[in-house]
Amino acid sequence: MPVIKLQHVVSFSSEDKVHKAENLLKSERYRKWKCATAGEKQASVILQLEKASVISSIDIGNESSAFIEVLVARSSDAAPEFQVLLVASSFMSPMDARQGTNLNRVRMFSTDKLSQTFAKEKWDRIKVVCTQPFNKSMQYGLAFITLHSPEEMDPKGGSSPKAALGGFQLKGDDDETDLAVGSWFAKRKEKERLSQDTSTSPAAIKGASFAATTLRTAEEKSLKPVPQVLKKEQKQPATLAERKVASPLPKPAKKPPVEQPKKPPVEQPKKAPAEKLTPKTPKPEAAKKQKVQPRFHELMKGVVFVLSGFQNPARSQIRDKALEMGAKYKGDWDRSCTHLV
Repeated sequence: MPVIKLQHVVSFSSEDKVHKAENLLKSERYRKWKCATAGEKQASVILQLEKASVISSIDIGNESSAFIEVLVARSSDAAPEFQVLLVASSFMSPMDARQGTNLNRVRMFSTDKLSQTFAKEKWDRIKVVCTQPFNKSMQYGLAFITLHSPEEMDPKGGSSPKAALGGFQLKGDDDETDLAVGSWFAKRKEKERLSQDTSTSPAAIKGASFAATTLRTAEEKSLKPVPQVLKKEQKQPATLAERKVASPLPKPAKKPPVEQPKKPPVEQPKKAPAEKLTPKTPKPEAAKKQKVQPRFHELMKGVVFVLSGFQNPARSQIRDKALEMGAKYKGDWDRSCTHLV
């Protein structure tokens, strides 16, 4: 659908020093219009169209506005009265406005979203009203607005130029290829049929016959010298045999074999009969001497002991046992004592 050109800015409620209202007339996407101060109740701008046209669709790029409304009027009226073409539409939720997210949402409104009463009439002036009631600390406005009119057929039979959305050109209905079930296979069969038709054309037949004749002559040339080569190979063994018969060489005489004297057989000495091996019986081990255990009264023989630190009756019991085992007791220590208990 063709784009309706914007001619100039008629008026505006306020504008930022950098982001002015006239930026909406330019095609650069980074140019936008914002209100002068944050927290304004509403911001509006009135734009004049190049000519009176029927508006069939509207594309709007938001710039921090919560709601956007579009109204239309005619400049020819003495007191232009604006009519609502697009009701106030939401571009940001309260949560997005408070968090500062989704500031540049883009929405496209087709004919069914516009007022059916005024969408069929021609208008040459629009008014855009923006509001932001959820966040009083940000400036808001418009990033861009694009108006489209219905397609009009040219007198030459061609269609009107293609519509553009921002920096992109929209694809028209004529650009779409008609796809049906089996259409791809039908096209493939058509290509195969055309290739077969070209192969049966007179030029193709002539080229094929020429290629066949050249191939046949090449084969004949390659087969002709083969018999001559075979004849030469057959003649060579015959000539060699004739040469052998014509000039035989004398064979050398064989020498008589020389008889070698036979050596007398050497008698091998007879081996003596193997001696009978008698198994040696192991010598009986010497009987182990049995240890003689001493008697009880000789266990402590040669022991002279002295008791110290023991009191009766333990002292007397130890002394009596040691004496029974053959030890000697002394009351005081001297050089003859061997143990101190």
